[in-house]
Amino acid sequence: MKILNKFTIKSKILGLSLSVAFGITIVAFAVLYLSSTEISTEIAESVNEQSQNNLSTILSNTYSSCAITDQLINKILIRKINEAKEIIKKRGDFALSPEMYDWNCTNQVTKAESKITLPKMMIGSSWIGYNKDYNVFQPIIDDLREDFYSFTIFQKMNQSGDMLRIATNIKLENGERAIGTFIPHKDNEGQPNPIISNVMSGQSFFGTAYVVSEYYQTLYEPIKDKNDNVIGMIYTGVSLEAVNKLRESILDVVIGKSGFMYVLGASGARKGYYIISKKGQEDGKSVYEAKDIDGNFYIQNFINTAKDSPVGNINFHEYPYQLGEDGTKKNKVAAVSYFKPFDWLIVVETDKEELHEAENMVFAGFKQIYIYIAIAVIISLLGIFFVSVYIADRIGNPISLSSSAMNKISRGEISAALDDISKIEKIIN
Repeated sequence: MKILNKFTIKSKILGLSLSVAFGITIVAFAVLYLSSTEISTEIAESVNEQSQNNLSTILSNTYSSCAITDQLINKILIRKINEAKEIIKKRGDFALSPEMYDWNCTNQVTKAESKITLPKMMIGSSWIGYNKDYNVFQPIIDDLREDFYSFTIFQKMNQSGDMLRIATNIKLENGERAIGTFIPHKDNEGQPNPIISNVMSGQSFFGTAYVVSEYYQTLYEPIKDKNDNVIGMIYTGVSLEAVNKLRESILDVVIGKSGFMYVLGASGARKGYYIISKKGQEDGKSVYEAKDIDGNFYIQNFINTAKDSPVGNINFHEYPYQLGEDGTKKNKVAAVSYFKPFDWLIVVETDKEELHEAENMVFAGFKQIYIYIAIAVIISLLGIFFVSVYIADRIGNPISLSSSAMNKISRGEISAALDDISKIEKIIN
């Protein structure tokens, strides 16, 4: 209290006014900061959720397109195999002749060569024959010839179910028909071939399959003799090149400035290989061993996680791909799903910073608001200061002069006291 007594009334009024102003400003800033922090957090969470939703939507749409394409292809393959059956039915049933034929065989997986003697496979009374020349008409097979579609008749080689191509319109690199090549009952990893397993049990097989030198969407059905024994199988397939619109739709996907979609093989010989790469520039290249900057095999992680997930599930991954100029890690965000019918790993990937551009814009907006508020507060405080000075003068000076006049009267300085009173009147008026 003694310290306060040392200040004039004017100083006290001025100090009180500025203290109140500063107090209100601090409280306002505190409320604004706390509310903006809460809002910023909510916005960040909302932006992050929306970003993931956008990636999910893009991936889901492509997954749906794949599913529709698969259904369409399967319907076409069923129609094609039925056409083949009608032609075969007109010529007679399949049967094995007592006559034998020596075949030179090539395993389509290992390329190992061997010889085998098999009964001639007949349709009615006619031997299907041995025709490697693509320019020589092959009954049934060439009756069904059509761009992008392939047809093959297989004969069972042994009790394990190895299947030999004895008539086909599939070409080898030398331009000949791919007869004499066979599908082994086990793949190169020693696992049962699902095609052979299905057919040998009397079932059809739909799905992606390696056919001589490339992958097709296929339908295989067993060929049975009159005793219902499986003696071979008939095949029809279509290359996915026949559905260019699906490929183009994937290539056309753009997310932000640098995000894109790509497709990898998920199993077998093409596991980790680009099927559809960015702009198609790296199709056929393996990225199975690709690592992020922490040394993690992120592509392998994509594949393993996606294949272990429920059908149609979308998994999100984040991995560091490079260091920024300041030494901090830059991350990519990837949405990944496995489409089993094509054995495709579908990936939508973009830079994490791009996903958070909207969030950064919001934060930048808050910073700008803080600057504007700070400027407004400074101007307001200056205004309050000048108004407080004016008010302090109007109130504090008369009180000070009154006190001075009273002191002078008590000392008998009447004339000087009248001067102070005159000054009071001028201030008031």
